[in-house]
Amino acid sequence: MQPRYFGEQIMGGQLTSALPQENEAQQIGRMATKCFHANIPVAWKAQSLDGDDDCGYDFQIQTVESGEVRDIFRAQLKGKTHPSLNAAKTHYSVALDVSTVNYYARATEPILLVMCDLSVAPKPKDCHLYYQWIHEDLERIRAKGIPETQQEVTFHVPVANRLDDETDLSADIEQFRTLAKLGEQLDVTVRQSKPDLERQERVAYVQKIIPGLEQRSASLIDALTDGAESSWVDAPEGTLPWYFQEAKMALRGGNASGAQEALDTAENMLAEAKPIEIADYWHMVGRLRSFELKDAQSLAAYDQACKLTGDAERHLIPWAESNLRLRFREDGKCDFSDAIARITSDSPAAVAMRARLIAAEGRFDDALSEAEKSSGIERLTALAIIFTMQAQWSEALAICEEGLAIHPQREPTKLLFYILKARAKFTIAIGHRATEIIGERMPLSGPAGANPKAVREAWVDISTAIMALRSAGWPGNVDLIADIWGASASMLGLQETTLPVMADAANARPTLQTLQAALESLAVQALNFKLALEANERLVPSIESKLRRVVLRCSP
Repeated sequence: MQPRYFGEQIMGGQLTSALPQENEAQQIGRMATKCFHANIPVAWKAQSLDGDDDCGYDFQIQTVESGEVRDIFRAQLKGKTHPSLNAAKTHYSVALDVSTVNYYARATEPILLVMCDLSVAPKPKDCHLYYQWIHEDLERIRAKGIPETQQEVTFHVPVANRLDDETDLSADIEQFRTLAKLGEQLDVTVRQSKPDLERQERVAYVQKIIPGLEQRSASLIDALTDGAESSWVDAPEGTLPWYFQEAKMALRGGNASGAQEALDTAENMLAEAKPIEIADYWHMVGRLRSFELKDAQSLAAYDQACKLTGDAERHLIPWAESNLRLRFREDGKCDFSDAIARITSDSPAAVAMRARLIAAEGRFDDALSEAEKSSGIERLTALAIIFTMQAQWSEALAICEEGLAIHPQREPTKLLFYILKARAKFTIAIGHRATEIIGERMPLSGPAGANPKAVREAWVDISTAIMALRSAGWPGNVDLIADIWGASASMLGLQETTLPVMADAANARPTLQTLQAALESLAVQALNFKLALEANERLVPSIESKLRRVVLRCSP
């Protein structure tokens, strides 16, 4: 006898029906669902998503207030007949499959994990529900990652988070909505600030903001949220970045001791600092040591900053400049291949720095070719230096004037253009043999064939450079102009008016040899033998300087 319909079978000569069986997991899921519907707030409109197999969400919840559907979120329901409670009885442990957790980690809407304790009472409606928003846990999981061998992730649901018809999560949902809008607002802000960016470029730009904040300390966030009273972010007083700013401001005013004091305080705060902040500390140490003309220590400090940031350009460029000052030789027998190889970026600043290093090796044609690959102010800076090194004064002058016409620009860059422009105009004024006769061998009245009018015009540019150097606290670059400063003052009969300013610079920079020699010569011409002797005694001893010292000591 054949069964009359699907599902019938013959057993012991009698017709029976095979019925579906409910396993334990399905029974627990059904009971948990009954508990969920019986106990959730009246304002919740729950739609089942058939996710009881843990492959997705169980419910989509809409909140209804005064007849209006206001918000939406997702819920994952887990029923437990023997819930796992910690020893302190403060929270339950709920395990979810890794695949489910990975799926949740991609979500942008709020996710509520709900645990049903079915051990409380025989009837599901009398059992208890507990809840926990799992976004912070998901963020930690995204940051740490999940080992490939791991199959489950455990979440903790607080006992205090009881879910019943009196529960009001509207404030939580409002916070999620506000946070969700921030990304859209950030995109709008970037689009308004940079309208030329395409959508894909804008997304990439916005994505860089969060890692940028993560790498910096909380003091930056404090500064950003402190109101828009200034046009730029200022570090809160007493924070590590604030001491860096204090050191920077002190150096701009030539106050090396003030900069050192700020950095000493900052050093005591490095234990809790992030790598980028420690790198900034070493960067400022490098700037201070450079200001003090301690090039070896400056190089070592910048190298520390580079190691902490993977050769970040803002640290690598001054590292290369320290290399130049420390290892450059005027005979051109220099090898900067190690530094050149380390600067791999194609940014204008990196390309310009490579060009300067190549020029320092005496390969001027290659240096000019490299410099032309750069752009903007960096290209002009490199070209001005390279032309100056080759004594191509007309070309250097034209480049400096082009550079000074660009606004705005950094003060150190402007100062460099001032110095190189002044040097170019002076050497052009005194003739083609300028490089041979500048210094002690040049007559006080100037060489034959010098153009007095051009010398006076050059003096205007020299004075501009000197005023800028004085405002900057007499940085080491003053030695690059000291010889023509003294020579032009002598030629124009300005020894007495120039002497106090030059003496101020020489006192601030006692180790600069060109500056001390210029002061000695100018002081003798002004018959100030005491000041001339002081300058002489700062010079590196030589037969000539010793002979002059004897004469100066015998002078009235």
